[in-house]
Amino acid sequence: MGMFEKVTALFRRSSTTVSVAEAKDLLAAGASLVDVRTVREWRVGHVPSAKNLPLDTLHSTTAGIRKDRPVVLVCRTGVRSAAAAQLLADRGYAAHSLRGGITAWLAAGEPSQSDNGEETMSEISITEADQRRATEQVLDVREHSEVASGMIPGVIHIPMGQLGQRLNELDAQTPIIVVCRSGNRSAITAEALTSAGYRADTMAGGMIAWTRAGLPTT
Repeated sequence: MGMFEKVTALFRRSSTTVSVAEAKDLLAAGASLVDVRTVREWRVGHVPSAKNLPLDTLHSTTAGIRKDRPVVLVCRTGVRSAAAAQLLADRGYAAHSLRGGITAWLAAGEPSQSDNGEETMSEISITEADQRRATEQVLDVREHSEVASGMIPGVIHIPMGQLGQRLNELDAQTPIIVVCRSGNRSAITAEALTSAGYRADTMAGGMIAWTRAGLPTT
């Protein structure tokens, strides 16, 4: 049994989510890589070898995705790619979602590029967030008990679970910096907002990194 067959067999016995290292093994063995984010997200930055096929398009066509080899699906945090992997699995593909999405890929030091070939990142640092917060919206999605210890001055506080009912509190024309405790919930929220047409970024490290850096809170 060759390398491709061994890797394929290994991951068919496991769950439909894979780590960055596991995804790299699959890709090295010949698996396809499909990015299911929107075209706008894709243009900002993507894994160099990935094909872009947004999730809403994937529902109607799988054109260009080979069925004779595994497929690794990627989005921003792993939410949309998990749905895409299940969709393809239901259609007979050996499909796997990259756990943590391109956020995890970049955190592992793996490369990405924009549509003009330049290196890029999908998260913003606390320094960049501090520089941008005067002209952009900062959305804190932590719970009420968490924000009692301090928030970034001027934030809009909407707990993650309430966001769907309170979107009217956000300005759809102004970019949004999403913040939580460590960066996990903010990444998921930023992905959801981006899918809904907002321009949203997640702040890497969350409020843990912000307070450790001695940046202002209220």
